[in-house]
Amino acid sequence: MTFIERLKRMDRRFWIAMGVIAVVLIAIRIAMPFVILKVVNKQLADLDGYTGHVDDIDLNLYRGAYVIKDLTVKLVEDSVPVPFVDLKEMDISVEWKAIFQGSFVAEVILDGLTVNFVNEKGEEATQTGESVDWRQQVIDLVPIKINRFEVLNSEIHFRDFTMEPAVDLYMDQLYVLVTNLTNSTDLSETMVSDLKVHAAIMSGAPLDINGKLDPFDSLGTFNFDVELDKLPLTDLNNFLDAYAKIDAENGTFSLYAEMAADKGEFEGYVKPLMHDVKIVNLRKENDKDDNFLRVAWEGIVGLTVKIFQNQKHDQFATEVPFSGNLNNPDIKILKTIGNLLRNAFIQALQPSLENTVSFGEVGGDTEIDNDKSFLERRREKKKEKQQNDK
Repeated sequence: MTFIERLKRMDRRFWIAMGVIAVVLIAIRIAMPFVILKVVNKQLADLDGYTGHVDDIDLNLYRGAYVIKDLTVKLVEDSVPVPFVDLKEMDISVEWKAIFQGSFVAEVILDGLTVNFVNEKGEEATQTGESVDWRQQVIDLVPIKINRFEVLNSEIHFRDFTMEPAVDLYMDQLYVLVTNLTNSTDLSETMVSDLKVHAAIMSGAPLDINGKLDPFDSLGTFNFDVELDKLPLTDLNNFLDAYAKIDAENGTFSLYAEMAADKGEFEGYVKPLMHDVKIVNLRKENDKDDNFLRVAWEGIVGLTVKIFQNQKHDQFATEVPFSGNLNNPDIKILKTIGNLLRNAFIQALQPSLENTVSFGEVGGDTEIDNDKSFLERRREKKKEKQQNDK
C-alpha cells in the first residue's frame, strides 16, 4: 500500500471519528436541558413545606450559560391563592469580565421575579419562606461561585387575605445589584460586597437602599442606608384599616434609616416622618355603636398627631435609635420620645439621612481591624470627635 493510499485511508478514519464525536456531542447537547430540568425539579420538590417546578431550561453554550424559565414555588398545603415565588427567567452564566481577571465565577440574573409573603389563618397557611434556606437553593443551582447577582423588573408583596378588604402592600419596579460576592481582591479593591436596591412603593414612591456587606460573615457585617420618599398615606388605607382601625384622607410618609453591624454588634436608627396628615372616618358602617367607637378612635389618633407635630412644617416625626446584638436588640425608648418632642416643639427633624452611622474601615481604604469590635471603634471615634469639638 502506497503512502498516498494510507493517507487517504487515515483521512476516512479521521472523518468517521469526527462524525461520531459530532453526533455524540449533538446528542449530549439535546439531552442536557432535559437532564438539568429533571435535576432542578427534583431539588425543588424536596423543599421543606414548599414545592416547586420549572417549565423549561435553555442552554447557551457559546456564552457558558443556562436559563431557567417559569419557576414557581408554592406551599405544599396549596391553601394560599398566590405562589410564594413566581419567576419568569433565571439566567446563570460565566462572568466573562472576571475570567479576564483570572477568576472563574458566575453571575445570576433574575428577571420578572414576584415574591408573595402571605398571612393566612392557621400557621400552616402562613407563607413566609422562613423554613427554607433560599440562599443555599440558589447556590445548589449554580455549579460555580456566584460573584454578581442582579434582579430586574420584579416585585414583592405582603398580603393578608384574612382582612376585609384584603391587604396588599407591595413594591414593584424592583432592581437589585450585588457585586463582589466572592469577596475576592482579584475582582475588587476591597473584600466587601456592594449592594444597590431601587424600587417603587405602591403608587410609585421611590425606595433606595445602598450598602456594603460581608457575605461570608455569618454573625453579620454590613452597612446599609435606606431612603423612602413621600409615600401617600392613602395608599396604605387598607393596611391602616386592618391593623390600626384608621383611615388617612391626606398626608405622606417618608422614612430614612442607617444601620451598621460588625460581627453581630450593630448600631443605627430609623427616622419616620409624616407630613400634612389628616385622619378621618372614610368607612360607612351599619352598626352605629361600632361606627361611633371608630370615629372616637380616629379622633384620638388625629388629635395626637396634631399635638405632637411641628406646626411650622406640618410634620409628625421622630428618630428611633437602636444598638446591641442582632439576637438581642436594644431600642432606645426614652430617646425616641425625646426626639418626638424635639421635632414637635424645638426643631423639625430633617427629611434626610443623618450620615452618623458607618463603619468606615469596612469598604474603605483599609480592611477590618479584627482586634477591635465595631462598637469599640465607634466609641473611640465619638470620643475623638468630642475632644476635637472642645
